[in-house]
Amino acid sequence: MVVNKRKKNRKMRGSRTYGWGSPKKHRGKGSRGGVGKSGMGKRGQHKMSLLNALGIKNLGSHGFIRPRQETFEDKAINLKVIDMNTDKWLAKKIAVEEKGMISIDMEKLGFSKVLGAGTISRKMIIKADKFSEGAKEKIEAAGGKVEGEIIKEEKTEAPKSEKKETKAPAKVAQKPAKEEQKRGK
Repeated sequence: MVVNKRKKNRKMRGSRTYGWGSPKKHRGKGSRGGVGKSGMGKRGQHKMSLLNALGIKNLGSHGFIRPRQETFEDKAINLKVIDMNTDKWLAKKIAVEEKGMISIDMEKLGFSKVLGAGTISRKMIIKADKFSEGAKEKIEAAGGKVEGEIIKEEKTEAPKSEKKETKAPAKVAQKPAKEEQKRGK
């Protein structure tokens, strides 16, 4: 009776195949040639029929994915949010009050665009890359100043349906056909 016999799987730790020869032999999934798209070459009809049954028509990569670093979107903030958070920013010294006007740099807060939803109750100098026309008007109406580029808002409205006068096609005077002229002769 052998007492100190090590189990085979303990002996085989670290080997790639654990004593079964080729790695695909002891996979337990039949002889299907591998995983993924393997076996789909010249004689890959079996796999293609399975994919067609599943409704997968297009294999491989298609199209173009734009690199992420190329896309840039403006992070926008509305006037009502600025008005609500002004006291908090003053306490944290993100915004500075000078001569009765509050100066806020939106770039420090991570915003690049100021939009005009809401109102402002105090005089403010707001610095940002871009402002909408509505935001500029509201800030200046409250007695403040804008430092940055003003963007014209393009409002897309549905075109009004105009009734076009349809003219009946003009009657064209028909010239006698050559055949009729020939017949008459």
